[in-house]
Amino acid sequence: MAKVLQNQKADRIHRINGVFEIDKGIDENQLVFIQGLTFSLDAGIFERDSIGTGEAVFTQNGDVLGSGSFNIKNTVDMFSGTVPAVDISTLSYWLTQIAAQDPPILDVIQTLNAPKSSGDKFARILMKIRIMKPEISTDVDVAVDGLNVDFEITQFTSAQRTVS
Repeated sequence: MAKVLQNQKADRIHRINGVFEIDKGIDENQLVFIQGLTFSLDAGIFERDSIGTGEAVFTQNGDVLGSGSFNIKNTVDMFSGTVPAVDISTLSYWLTQIAAQDPPILDVIQTLNAPKSSGDKFARILMKIRIMKPEISTDVDVAVDGLNVDFEITQFTSAQRTVS
């Protein structure tokens, strides 16, 4: 049996700075340029029960599977041109929904790239996130302020290596 080498330098994924897609409906995705995406699924949120066989049974408390954050540049196109805001990919919509105690849930796609790999060069992560804390910074010393966004993961769909 041939030995398969894994974790080779050519197969390593580049930094996750780039495009984050928000699924807005049938064949419509909004591209948002992000930096510093960090997220984790957390099994520690489950309640562990024991049954007579000694096997652990997990019960999910609420709908949160994990949490994360990312940073995007606070650009004018992140603000809605309408009141009320209806575009789910805008900061205006996120803030309005949070103020109404109904944080928005978005379907997102994060594409990762390993451009030097000899096999499939991409991986895709699909999940539903709930925007919990978009933090606007207006420091006068910074030329382009960042928008830090904290979120909760409410559904994890897949993490799959793909051709494109």
